[in-house]
Amino acid sequence: MEIQRDVASKTGEFDRRTWFAREILIQETWLRAILRRFFPRPVDLADGIQEAYARLLGLPDQRLARIRSPRAFLVRIARNVAIEWTRQRHLMPRDALTELSLFELPDNGPSAVEVLTRHEELDLMNRAIAALPDRCRRVLVLRKLHGVSQREIALQLGISENTVEKHASNGLKLCASYCSMERAQKLRRTISAAPATRA
Repeated sequence: MEIQRDVASKTGEFDRRTWFAREILIQETWLRAILRRFFPRPVDLADGIQEAYARLLGLPDQRLARIRSPRAFLVRIARNVAIEWTRQRHLMPRDALTELSLFELPDNGPSAVEVLTRHEELDLMNRAIAALPDRCRRVLVLRKLHGVSQREIALQLGISENTVEKHASNGLKLCASYCSMERAQKLRRTISAAPATRA
């Protein structure tokens, strides 16, 4: 089994803490938005998410390292928690349970949701890059997308290598800021458009 390099420890073994932080914790806002209607009370929502995390972390390292789509796997676990809790505690109406049963994402490859999300993320990054100042955009595209060295970029653009580095760093920060603001606005729109939960 090949362990992903970005989640391997210095010994080359799977690092579950790094994996959890990079692949799972970053999904919490998205997961909350999706599950909010299935857990009407905030305390139940928080408990449901924590239960999903506990079940996920209860798996052995070898199983976690083989998960091809952590987001889909997390949703599947959270969905199972919601269904079990609904049966035991009658937290949500029958029509919500029916809707939840339709919310099944496979773990054996990219789902339609994942493909759409990737396209949306790519579009978002393209818009972020397009919004950069001209020189900053040129440096970032050459450096990060085409892999041109700092020295070559400096020669092409007639600027110092230090200036190239500053433009690249500033470009990444501006793109990250742009993407964060766009995602936050999208999440707010999604939440405000969601039907109100029943009391």
